[in-house]
Amino acid sequence: MKLRRVLGVAIAGVLMAPGVAFAQSVEQWIEAGRRLRADGNYTQAEQVLQRAVLQYPENSRAHAHLCNVLDDLDRLRDARQACQKAIAVDNQNAWAYFLLGFVAKRQRDYDVAAANFQRFLEFEPDDAVTYSNLGQVQYEQGDTAGAIASYRRAIQLNNQDAVTYNNLGIALSRQGNSTQAIATLSRSIELNPNYALAYYNRGNAYYRQRRFNEAIADYERALQINPDFQNARENLQNARRRGR
Repeated sequence: MKLRRVLGVAIAGVLMAPGVAFAQSVEQWIEAGRRLRADGNYTQAEQVLQRAVLQYPENSRAHAHLCNVLDDLDRLRDARQACQKAIAVDNQNAWAYFLLGFVAKRQRDYDVAAANFQRFLEFEPDDAVTYSNLGQVQYEQGDTAGAIASYRRAIQLNNQDAVTYNNLGIALSRQGNSTQAIATLSRSIELNPNYALAYYNRGNAYYRQRRFNEAIADYERALQINPDFQNARENLQNARRRGR
C-alpha cells in the first residue's frame, strides 16, 4: 500500500512545508495529506492528517486517511485505532472497514480482518481486491473451502491478477486437488512469467504428483528469477534425489 515522496505541497488555500501548515477546510487537510502520502512522504502526511482529526474530530474520512498512512508507517496499533475511530464517527464509511480489515490482517487478527472485509463487501459486493484479501484471511483461518470460493469470486471480477491465481492454486493444493492447482498456477505464470512464487508452488504440486522432472524445471526457474529463494533450492535438491 506504499507510494513515494515530496517536501512541500501547495493547493488552493493550503500550504504544506517543513514547519508550516495551514488549511481552511478538512477537505484541504485531507487532500494535502493524500498528496504527501502519494509521494511517499509518510511522516509529513501523518502530521497533516493528525492536524485534520484534531481540528475536525467528527470527520470519518480524515480518520480513515490517517489510518492509511499509519499503516504505511507500520504503526499498526495506531492505524487500527484510527480506523476504529473512523467507523465510530460514521458506520457507513465503507473504506474504513476495508482499511481495518487490512490492518487486522497484517496483525494476524484474522477473525477481525474477515469480519471487516465482509462488512466492506456489503457496501461494495463486486470488489475483487477485497475478495482476494478475504481469501487470504480464510486460508489462514483454516477455511480452505471459503478461501477457494473467495479467490474464485475475485477471479470472476478480475481475471488478470496473477497473485490471486497463485493463492487459489495454493488453496487447491491444500485441498488435495493437485491437477486443478497446476492449471491455476499455470495461469498465474501466464499472467506474470517472472513470478517466482508461482513456479515454486507449481513445482510443489508437480512434486506431490511424483512428476519430478516438471518439479525440477519449476524450482530451477524460480531460482533463476530469485536466486535467494531458499525453499525452492531445498525442494529442488529433494526433487533431484527423488527423480533419480
